[in-house]
Amino acid sequence: MLLLLALVLVSTTVTVDGACKTIGNVYDCANSGRTSIPDFTTVSNPGSITIVNLNNNNIRTIPLHAFKGLTHKDLEINLGHNQITSIQDGAFDAVYDTLVKLTLRSNKLRDLSQAQDIGKLNKLSYLDVKDNDFPDGTTLDRGTTDNVFRLIGDTITEFHFGGRNIATWPRVALTHFPKLETLNYEGGYLANVPYDGFHGFEHTLKRLHISHTQLRQIPLAISQLTQLIELYFDDNVHVHDSGIFAQAFATLTHTTSPLLVLSLQNDGLSRFPAVLRNLVNLKELNMGRNNLWYVADDALSLLINASITKMGLSGCQLDRIPQALLKLPSMAELDVSNNNIQSIERYDMSNQPTITKLNVSHNPLAYISTEAFQSLPALEVIDFSSTAMTQIPKAIINTPALKTLNLANCLIECTCDLTWITRRLHQGKTFIGTCETIEQPVETYIQTRVPTCPARR
Repeated sequence: MLLLLALVLVSTTVTVDGACKTIGNVYDCANSGRTSIPDFTTVSNPGSITIVNLNNNNIRTIPLHAFKGLTHKDLEINLGHNQITSIQDGAFDAVYDTLVKLTLRSNKLRDLSQAQDIGKLNKLSYLDVKDNDFPDGTTLDRGTTDNVFRLIGDTITEFHFGGRNIATWPRVALTHFPKLETLNYEGGYLANVPYDGFHGFEHTLKRLHISHTQLRQIPLAISQLTQLIELYFDDNVHVHDSGIFAQAFATLTHTTSPLLVLSLQNDGLSRFPAVLRNLVNLKELNMGRNNLWYVADDALSLLINASITKMGLSGCQLDRIPQALLKLPSMAELDVSNNNIQSIERYDMSNQPTITKLNVSHNPLAYISTEAFQSLPALEVIDFSSTAMTQIPKAIINTPALKTLNLANCLIECTCDLTWITRRLHQGKTFIGTCETIEQPVETYIQTRVPTCPARR
C-alpha cells in the first residue's frame, strides 16, 4: 500500500518553472505570455516529458535546437495559437525520431517553405496546420509545402487543415498520405470537394470531419471511402435537404458497411434524410441544430433497419419529445436539450426498454406528469439542468434503475413536501442541484432534512 501511494505521488508531482509547470509527464506553458521556446535542458527530468503544451503564447519563430533535452520516444508538442511565421532548419533536430504529434494551428505560416524542418520528422503521425495564413488550398500542392507532405506522408495517420482563406481543395498534397485514418477540414470559402479529393487514402480513412464550409451538397467523393466509420458533416449551413445525396453514401449502404456514426448538425435540414434508410449498421446519429420542429412517424421507417443506440436532437426547435424515435428497439441515449419542450406528458416518454440516458436540459420545461417514465426499466441518468423545473418530479418513482437526476441551475423548492422520497427510493441515487428555499444542495437536504420532517418521524 505504501509503495502504491508513493507511485501515485510521483506520477502527480508538480514542478514550477516561472510561468510554466510540469505536472507528471506534461510540461504546461500555455497562456503564459511567452515569446520564445523554453530551455528544456534546465527543466527537471526533461527525459520524462511526453507532452509539451505551449499553446496560446506570442512565439514568432522556432529556433535551432529548440527542443534539446526532450528524449521521450513518443513526444507530443502543441504550438497552437501563437504568432509563428517560421521554423528554422534544425529546430526539431532533437526530436526528429521521437515526435509523433505536432499542433501548429492558428499561427501565421503562409506555406511550409519557412518550415521545411517538419519534413525531417520521421515518426510524425499527427499534424494540425488549421487556421494559418495559407492563401488557398492549392498552396499545399506547390513546391516546398508539397515536398514536406511527401517526406512525412508515410507516417501521417491524422491531418487537420482549413482556414478562412481556403476556397480550393488541395488535389496533390493529400495524396502523399496513404495511411491516413482521420481527416479534419474546417472553415474557409470551400464550395467544392472534387470527386477524387480523397484519392490515395480512400481505403484507409476511418474518420472524416468537414465543417463550416460554403458547400451546398455533401461531397460525392465520400462514395469512394470504403472504410469510413465516422462522418461529421456539420455547420455547412448552405446544404439543406436537397444537398444530402444518396449517391454520396453508395459504398456505405451494404450490410457490411463500416459506417457507425453520422453527424449532420446545423446543415439547414428540415427532415431526416431518406438515405438513412440504407445505412443499416448506423449506431449514432446527430441531427442537432437543424430546424426539424417536428419529427414525424415516417422518420421511424427510415431508421428501422439500423440499430441506433444514440440520437442527438439538440437545438432542433422541438416542443415535444419525439415519440416516434422512442420506438427504435436499440435506443440507449437521447439528447433533446436546447429545444422548446415545456412539459413531459404521460406518453411522451414511456415504453422504451433500452434507453439509459435522457438529456432534456436547457428547455423551458416546467411540468412532468407523475405518470411519465412508465416502462423505462434501464433509464439510469436524467438531465433536467437549466430548465424551469421547481420541484423534483414524482415520476422518478417509475424509474427503478435511476442513478443520477441532474437539476443543476433549477430553482428547486426544498420543503417537507419531499417526504415521498423515501430512504429506499433515494438509495443508490444522486441528486444534483441546489435548493432555492434554503442554501443547501438538494442531495444534502434529502439526506439530512427530509428524515426530520413530521411525516417521516
